[in-house]
Amino acid sequence: MSDRRHHPIFVAHPIDGTVDVEGRAEPTPYHLYDGTLLMVGCSADGEAARALLEAEGVAPLLDTSGRALAVVWLGDFSHASLGPHRELQLSLLTTTTPSATPPAPVPAHPFAVLRALTRRDVVMVCHGLWNDTARVVAYNRHHLNLDARPMTTRFELGETRLDVACADADGDALVEAQLTLARRQDASTLWRALAHLGVGGVAAGFRSPFLEVGVLHTRRSADDRPRVAKTWSKPDRVVIRMIDDTDRLVVAAPRHRALDLRPAFIEQLHGVRFVYGRPGA
Repeated sequence: MSDRRHHPIFVAHPIDGTVDVEGRAEPTPYHLYDGTLLMVGCSADGEAARALLEAEGVAPLLDTSGRALAVVWLGDFSHASLGPHRELQLSLLTTTTPSATPPAPVPAHPFAVLRALTRRDVVMVCHGLWNDTARVVAYNRHHLNLDARPMTTRFELGETRLDVACADADGDALVEAQLTLARRQDASTLWRALAHLGVGGVAAGFRSPFLEVGVLHTRRSADDRPRVAKTWSKPDRVVIRMIDDTDRLVVAAPRHRALDLRPAFIEQLHGVRFVYGRPGA
């Protein structure tokens, strides 16, 4: 475990302070040292996404078929600066362009999300966030300005299958998923993804030692301005597979049902290291 804490991602972005969260001194920035994170790349109903993001002063990033780019994140974090925990997150992609001038649509493609995340002007709006420990919920709400809420979860992670059922504090279903996991990378899927990323996207990945993505906070700070925090991640192993008939993903969260989320691919991030920077830093 100690050697994972000394990885270059944590040397570049060390824990260098504490913040008061409900009377408890918590470390900042947030560090994840080890865990599994599944990124389910989706498309969503464009008008429903626009309605959800209107309050944030941004517009969704759409593809040329009018669908919004979205991600469902499922995380099982075994070693982190806030202790072990699990996470469910629903994110919509946008750009730093104000909603008065919506971002230009991107080509419709199963890997449109992956390509969008290589762009510096693209950020994620964390529009639904649930954690299974009160400590992490409080930290996310009061320090990171994210609208985090408590959940209970069944999270059964095997070598070839993930079975997840998440419910809110009242016991109402949020997300249910049965997803097939690949043991190794299928060459044809990898080449299909690389072909869509293009030379620029692949080159950007090689230039940066860590994947950097901005997250737009949905809870306002004292000056009532939405802020973007940077995140950095580096997994030990990445496997990408296309969604097929063996997979099932049901989003039952009331605010997000209208998104009509349609999963296209799963990116498995094993042994992931992650840093969540301070808001506006």
